[in-house]
Amino acid sequence: MEDLRYKHPTLTRYFHVLGIGQKDIEGIRVLDAGAGALYFAQEAAYAFGAEIYSCEPDCAAARAQYERLANVQSMGGLLPKLKQSWEAALSRMYEGSVETLPYEDALFGLVVSCYALPGLLQNEAAMQKGLSELWRVTAPGGRIIMAPILFSRASMDERIRILEGLVRFRNSLPKDIEWRMSEYIDGDALTGTHITVMRLSVKKS
Repeated sequence: MEDLRYKHPTLTRYFHVLGIGQKDIEGIRVLDAGAGALYFAQEAAYAFGAEIYSCEPDCAAARAQYERLANVQSMGGLLPKLKQSWEAALSRMYEGSVETLPYEDALFGLVVSCYALPGLLQNEAAMQKGLSELWRVTAPGGRIIMAPILFSRASMDERIRILEGLVRFRNSLPKDIEWRMSEYIDGDALTGTHITVMRLSVKKS
């Protein structure tokens, strides 16, 4: 099996943080909420032809990266495939808030958020609206996976706010869903240490 760590570092990072793999993203529509520069969508399209949709408030960085590639001449067939993967990622991009997703109900078999939600939803109303929107667009049998739930440098007030918001979100959902909190070991880039981080996985029945 191909080692993805050096060719596709963001894809590798997502797989580790979210506890997923290639089989989890192939053959289904995936939504990345808080997608940053769209590297997950681009690398997944390049490596597997995966269909990753992205929601991000500001996609200027992704556009700038593609524009740089668009002006580079082909070298050994590599750059055309790279450009195609960026075009695929950009074509499935929604530049806006997770609170107002433009997608139809039950469209995605997997919804992910890596180092974005729920920490970036700054107040209770935004959290409940954003999480409800993710639930709405998740297909029956699909999953929402978010990690980390609590950022390592978040204040105690912020941690309590997020946990309270997640409890309210859970209480708004059907009782028979699969709601799973788990832990994984991650590296802290600022301190060079390893930390235990929480991951949330919700399966829609």
